[in-house]
Amino acid sequence: MQLANDREPMTKDKGRSAQRFDTIGATLVMLSATGFATLPILGKFAYADGLDLPSTLFWRFAGAAAMLWVWMLWQGRWRLPMQQAIASTLLGAIGFAIQSGLFFAALDYAGAGITSLLLYTLEPIVTVLLGIAFLNEALSIQQILGGLLVISSVIVLRAFPQKRRDR
Repeated sequence: MQLANDREPMTKDKGRSAQRFDTIGATLVMLSATGFATLPILGKFAYADGLDLPSTLFWRFAGAAAMLWVWMLWQGRWRLPMQQAIASTLLGAIGFAIQSGLFFAALDYAGAGITSLLLYTLEPIVTVLLGIAFLNEALSIQQILGGLLVISSVIVLRAFPQKRRDR
C-alpha cells in the first residue's frame, strides 16, 4: 500500500508510534466531527441571509480549497501526480459535491438536528456495508449490535418527537 506522502501505512506501525497515531487520529476525527457539526447551523444561517444552494456550496468549497492550498504549501506538497489530481477532483466534484448538495437541500425541508441525525446515523452503517462489499472486511457482532442500536435510536427519536420551544 502506497500513501501520497510516501510514508508507511499506519496499519503497519507498532508500539509507541501506533499509540501516537491513535491519539492524533482520534483528535483529528474529533476536530473533523466538530467542523461537520457546524454545517447544518451555518447552512441555516446562509439560507436565512438569502444564499441559495449553489451559492452556499460555492462558498463552502472555495473556503475549503483555500485552506487546502495553504496546508499543501505549508507541507511543501503542492504538486500532485496527475493520477492523484484526477482522482481527487473526481472524488470532490462527483462524490462530495453531490453529497453536500443533497445535505444542504435537505435543510430546506427538515431541521438541522434531524438532518444531521439521519446523515451521521446512516453514514457509519453504509460505510461498514461498503467495507464488506468492496474491501472484504469482516462483519463483527459489535458492528451488528452497534448498527441495531443506532437504527433503534433513530426510531425512538422519530416515534417520540420533542415539542419545539418557541424563542
